[in-house]
Amino acid sequence: MQVEAFPLDYTKKPKTQREAWYRGFLREIKQQLDGAGVPTREVFFNQQQKRAYMENPENQRKERERYQEARREGTPARLWR
Repeated sequence: MQVEAFPLDYTKKPKTQREAWYRGFLREIKQQLDGAGVPTREVFFNQQQKRAYMENPENQRKERERYQEARREGTPARLWR
């Protein structure tokens, strides 16, 4: 429910069966919430979704601002590229 937090990046293959189950469960819940119009945090399940997100100039601006804010606070952060 942290809608404004950094997107979750699940583009890499899960390392365990538990992680794979969790991702599948998360995807189902996210689809249901998105379908009902409930705002959710951005989650990338594949590279295509990640690229589409970063091609949007508004998202690029938001990510740059989040990155700069995290650096000021001393929080480790990275841009989603």
